[in-house]
Amino acid sequence: MQITIPIHSIVDVITNSSSVIYTEATDNAIQIAKSIVDEILALGGSDKTADDLYDFKYQVLPDDVLDWALDDAESGLEGIPDPDGITAFENLKPYEVRRKAAQVWVDKNRKELYEWFNEQGVSDWDDYPRYTQNLIITTKDGVEFPFSDKVLSMFSQSASYDG
Repeated sequence: MQITIPIHSIVDVITNSSSVIYTEATDNAIQIAKSIVDEILALGGSDKTADDLYDFKYQVLPDDVLDWALDDAESGLEGIPDPDGITAFENLKPYEVRRKAAQVWVDKNRKELYEWFNEQGVSDWDDYPRYTQNLIITTKDGVEFPFSDKVLSMFSQSASYDG
């Protein structure tokens, strides 16, 4: 099991002049996440620690990997893994079928894509697509721990603006 936590955010602040606040992860994000998970495990009565159960790492990713695959991956980016896979789904209809095919492509090429994204590095906030640091938490191989789903699910979040 793996969860990706976008530890960056863009917050629009409504003021007289409208402002945008940009925040991104710092070097201590992994330690803070481990500390939170350790405290939750302790409260639940577990003798395990975050390091016993999970691997934590930074990963450069576009704002949304699936949207990137659907909209930006075919735009002539050199070195992308399995470029033929992109053209296989770019004209599929309806959109749900195209989206599912893109997800299969992303899942199939995840390791190579993650390496490729890390090579791209973090981009300027004004660049598109924007590449930012994310925290990846993965259960360690062979670890069967049902509480993991609950612990990691608390980090899932989404936000939208309809204005």
